Amino acid sequence: MPRRFRFGICTDQGMDWETTVKRWQLFEKLGFESAWLCDHLMYVTHPDQPYFEAWTLLAALAARTKRIRIGVLVSSNLRAIKSNPQKP
Repeated sequence: MPRRFRFGICTDQGMDWETTVKRWQLFEKLGFESAWLCDHLMYVTHPDQPYFEAWTLLAALAARTKRIRIGVLVSSNLRAIKSNPQKP
């Protein structure tokens, strides 16, 4: 059975809210299966510009989209695990 290709897109968090929502709704309309944000807390190359934090933005975008799968790239859930399990 042939495999189906799935396409996702990683987007910029430095846009204003209205533009971000329109783009994510367009990605969904174009048929992207997933859309992703980065886990950075600031725009590294332009630290003086506004930049939405990923997890909060993701929750807001989930309310404005219907089918597209969403996520955050690179966020580590291992921070809750001790780095050295041998330490008490």
